[in-house]
Amino acid sequence: MSYLIGIDVGGTKTEVAIIEVSDGHREGGHAFEYQGKPLYAKFLVRERMHTQRRAGYDSAIRRMIDLCKQLLQQRDLNPEKISGIGIGLPGPVDPGSKSMVTGNSGIFKGHSVHQDLADALQYKGPIACGNDANCFTLAESLAGAGYEHRKGAKDYIALGVILGTGVGGGLFINDHIFEGRRGGASEWGHMPFVSEGHPCYCGNLGCVEQYLSGPALEASFAMRMYSQIPNRPKAQEIFDLAEAQDPVALAVVKRYKRYLAKFCATLSQIYDPDIIILGGGVSLQNELYDGIQNLIEPYLFMKNDPPQIVHHKLGDSSGVLGAAFMAMKPGL
Repeated sequence: MSYLIGIDVGGTKTEVAIIEVSDGHREGGHAFEYQGKPLYAKFLVRERMHTQRRAGYDSAIRRMIDLCKQLLQQRDLNPEKISGIGIGLPGPVDPGSKSMVTGNSGIFKGHSVHQDLADALQYKGPIACGNDANCFTLAESLAGAGYEHRKGAKDYIALGVILGTGVGGGLFINDHIFEGRRGGASEWGHMPFVSEGHPCYCGNLGCVEQYLSGPALEASFAMRMYSQIPNRPKAQEIFDLAEAQDPVALAVVKRYKRYLAKFCATLSQIYDPDIIILGGGVSLQNELYDGIQNLIEPYLFMKNDPPQIVHHKLGDSSGVLGAAFMAMKPGL
């Protein structure tokens, strides 16, 4: 039996959890496979707090440390009993320095969150840092939708795709996340997607994020309604309108699905994965999965046995669980 701490740092909220990992079944635990070994992960305690970005880094890290100490005390655990700590940050993380390189939550950029945390807790064990999309992908691949699909396969490739305020993702290969040389792997939101397409805040044209994010869907609908609507509907409302057979909403959702199919096919051409797991707010719409397997086929070179495109299974547990999983080592 081992204990891990997972910390999921977001722009709005930060969650800390202590997770028990064992090789025996635990009621309410998540079954997963790591290094060929069947294991169970169970939340012992988890708490959330507001990140409060405007208060600055010093305030955020101090409150994060206080929450870790509080949860350790609740479970009567000393830091030396913790086998690993994993921190998920809201942006690309350099594998060498373990610092966030860039991202919307700029207060964490360039800071040694892991070192500040270790010093305050007097913790000398392993600490891992990664971006939040990689945490989602790792958790879902090991213990979520990927676990159900993997069925003991030794060689396994899964992709996580976040469809939310932005578009991000992660690449899982045989129990590990591929981060790239600078931590910038799988930043798919800023891949060129539509030639000379919509301008993106990154400075380029036609990025994936301008077509598959929630705001992109909302902008597409609003642009077609012009001045006929007083307020721009949210993504959920657009899907509801499509279900009610609103013609403009139907057309916008249909085009969104076609873009999604093309994007998933493009990823398939590059990585040839077993499964593509969708997350983020837009992924909650059941309509996205209706017929999606048939839609990707025309874009594929190898049309037989395409990757399965599935909904995530862990819900809001994926971030903090994936953060903890980053700190696992062989033999845990």
